[in-house]
Amino acid sequence: DPHKLFLYDEAHSQREDRYIVIGSAKGIILFVNEVEIDEDTIRIISARTANRKEQEAYYGHCALYFGNRA
Repeated sequence: DPHKLFLYDEAHSQREDRYIVIGSAKGIILFVNEVEIDEDTIRIISARTANRKEQEAYYGHCALYFGNRA
């Protein structure tokens, strides 16, 4: 998803730098926790369907690119 929301997960980054990614895959908004091992390797810690609050954050972020179409 070129418009994904990519955030540093400060609460869970004590031992390694973790990131939260909220993005769309085949029309489903996903919430993913990941660690970037190196330039070519990402370790997924968890992935699930985004909840309502997370979806709203994603769509609000996308509105920056596409404008408010409501």
